[in-house]
Amino acid sequence: MLTHLRSFTIVDMAKLAIDGQTMDAKTFWPLYQTFVKSIVLYREYMPSTFYEVVLSIHLLAVQKYIINPKKIMLEKMLFVIDAINHQPTRSSNVEMRSLKRLLNFINGWIMSGNDNRRDSIENFLAAARRLQIDVITMNDLQVSMTDIWTKSQTVRETGTPTGLQ
Repeated sequence: MLTHLRSFTIVDMAKLAIDGQTMDAKTFWPLYQTFVKSIVLYREYMPSTFYEVVLSIHLLAVQKYIINPKKIMLEKMLFVIDAINHQPTRSSNVEMRSLKRLLNFINGWIMSGNDNRRDSIENFLAAARRLQIDVITMNDLQVSMTDIWTKSQTVRETGTPTGLQ
């Protein structure tokens, strides 16, 4: 049903958060793209229950396209990073803010090719481990920020796109 929609309602997003856990990456991808386009409509409306749905969908995307992809696709990885970096958050949304911060560091590191940014990422992860916020948990989903960083390094080692914007 969701594949035929051009925009998602809150109910559609809640359905995607649940059904997305059993979808393969190929099936989930167009739905995630629709979700990213739709979330803009709710920029000013983010109660805690809706925030949980949004975070769950983003965590699914991180798992499917950054941490555990069957085939590494830099374009999809960068799309997920960009979508999360542009996700509206409040100061109370610690999990999303931490994830955004890490992905912002990683994006800069991938795009610049500058290894000096690696230190910023390592320092951020060390602080996250000390504060015990290095694993983001939402409902049944768990995403380790260290796993995101490890996989990002693998992507970078297989070839960084020169001049990609």
